[in-house]
Amino acid sequence: MMNVFCSTLALVAVLTALSAQGQLTPPAGAPAETTKVEARTAIETIPYTISSSGSYYLTQNVSYGSTDANGITITADNVTLDLNGFTVTGPGSGTKDGIYADGKKNITVRNGVVQSWATGVSVGSGAMINCVVEDLRAYNNSISGISVGNNYDEGHLITRCVADNNQTGINATGAEISHSSASNNSSDGISTFYSLLVNCQAVNNSDTGFNLVNSTAIQCHSDRNSYHGFELQDRVARENTATGNGDGQSVTNGSGFLTINGYNTLVANTTLSNDIGVKTGAAGSSYLSQNLLSGNTTNEDLNATATEGSGDLANVTF
Repeated sequence: MMNVFCSTLALVAVLTALSAQGQLTPPAGAPAETTKVEARTAIETIPYTISSSGSYYLTQNVSYGSTDANGITITADNVTLDLNGFTVTGPGSGTKDGIYADGKKNITVRNGVVQSWATGVSVGSGAMINCVVEDLRAYNNSISGISVGNNYDEGHLITRCVADNNQTGINATGAEISHSSASNNSSDGISTFYSLLVNCQAVNNSDTGFNLVNSTAIQCHSDRNSYHGFELQDRVARENTATGNGDGQSVTNGSGFLTINGYNTLVANTTLSNDIGVKTGAAGSSYLSQNLLSGNTTNEDLNATATEGSGDLANVTF
């Protein structure tokens, strides 16, 4: 009797353990999909036209020696183009662009080099909305390295980009530009309308480092540009640094900060060793507060409508 009782207890224990493991018989039909992997289309040669939404990538360096076509033309919305670390090289002359989109939305271009076109990356004409340009170098383009946006409220982003040896490095409207640099360009380093710039650099450009219209610059650095470090029309510059602009360069009377037209606010900026530390133009008005001006040939050249903070808000000049 005891053996039967023990066997019964053992059988109950086994059945209980099997029940706790859940259903052992798989359900009928194919397993349900748990992870969706986006299909990507390879681009192996240029010229190439992207006419459908989706994700595209380069498989190698590509080049085109003729002036009759853009390198990659995007004619669809909702496109991601990954250069995959490769270079898109143009003919070195002509009017065509390396990567071009007109009037599209949600375009992302990333991760590579675009060189020797009219404009390296142009996603700026037409009603562009929510375009992203990131982790790119635009080099040796005859007009602009990167050109993004056409209106003030388009919501574009340019980040971690480098534009050097172009005419204008970066030209943007309605964009946020962050952690990007422009150097050795034959005109302006970064030229913007209705944009926000954060943690950007403009170095050794042949005209102005940052040419800002209705744009705000925060924690940016402008160094050794031939004309002005920052030129502002009707906006704000805060916590920026301008060094060596105009001084000893090809254009005299350059300034760390120049304000022209509208109402401009300069707060907590540093301007060192420029021809003029801060210059306010004849038109418009400006407010200056908590700026540090030192070692400039002329620290301040202010028009009659400019006002300065006092007390704890005063500028520091020496």
